[in-house]
Amino acid sequence: GLVPGYVPGRVKKRLASFEPSINLIKTCHIPMLCMEWAFRKRPDLIEQAMVTNSFHLKGRLSFETFVGALDIAKPPAGGGIGCMSFESRYNLPFFLAKYVDVVCSHQWINVPNYLLYDSWYLNFPVVSNVPNVPGYSYPGFDARLGGDAIIKAITEHDTPARLEQYADECDLFLETVLATSETNVRAHCEALDEVFAQARHGGDPS
Repeated sequence: GLVPGYVPGRVKKRLASFEPSINLIKTCHIPMLCMEWAFRKRPDLIEQAMVTNSFHLKGRLSFETFVGALDIAKPPAGGGIGCMSFESRYNLPFFLAKYVDVVCSHQWINVPNYLLYDSWYLNFPVVSNVPNVPGYSYPGFDARLGGDAIIKAITEHDTPARLEQYADECDLFLETVLATSETNVRAHCEALDEVFAQARHGGDPS
């Protein structure tokens, strides 16, 4: 019964990070700081912030200390629980459809991967530090600009013109990474030709 794609309309958005958090290349720390900055500036815009693939970090002193400094993770003054939760690993399209409005991502010395491809395919607004891709970008490790990008995604994405423009941007970008893309097929064939040419001349194909 879930809609397999982004559904506009919520005033307060549900944010989520999906980084695996098993090495420095893709961790949840910068997305959490981006969410924190957005929450400090515009708490009225954020309903929930979910950090998936982080359940294994709960109970570790370094992580708990980091989380303890975040306003978004603290219980509100009147009682209850904070906006930020720490979740296990989930099937991405299911989790997006059921719980998420904005994807928050950070990668280091890495290129876009299936996490972002799937999010773009389903037209979810993506806030990331990956340059020249659809969505709302911020540079490097600048969590303040990442938080500003989250606010921009929340406040601007749901207009009809932007939704249509974003869908087109996602389609055009994803065409460039298809295995059937003419450019990619040509590049692959040229690489294979080079390997066989080296082998014929006694070179090391590695």
